[in-house]
Amino acid sequence: MRVDIYCRLQKWELMREIAQRLHESDHTNIGWLISYAYAMRRADSIEAAKKILVHALPNFPNEAIIMYNLACYDSILGDLDSAKHYLSQVFAIESRWRLQALEDQDLKPLWDDLGDLNKGHKLESPLLDSFEK
Repeated sequence: MRVDIYCRLQKWELMREIAQRLHESDHTNIGWLISYAYAMRRADSIEAAKKILVHALPNFPNEAIIMYNLACYDSILGDLDSAKHYLSQVFAIESRWRLQALEDQDLKPLWDDLGDLNKGHKLESPLLDSFEK
């Protein structure tokens, strides 16, 4: 598939163009949506990619991957409250995302912030409690 080839080659503009066409031809395919947003992030900006996913979220209210990506985008953009909100929703839908979230560099600003809050104290947070389950 050309989307995968362009992704591996880091041809973000080409990937964006193909993924956008595929998404426009089949709005129900979550894969095309995620590919389109991913390519948009690389070719344009995180803000542009976020806009794509926020617009699509009402059509996919239980798709953890959309909320996970929005959490990553908000973490990078510094909107940590929104990132926490999206991650909480992700974990409620699919707990398997917990381990990936701990290792995802896009979420590092969020983890750093939570670590700063916890210096010398036991942090009580539903977000962190969900990792203990």
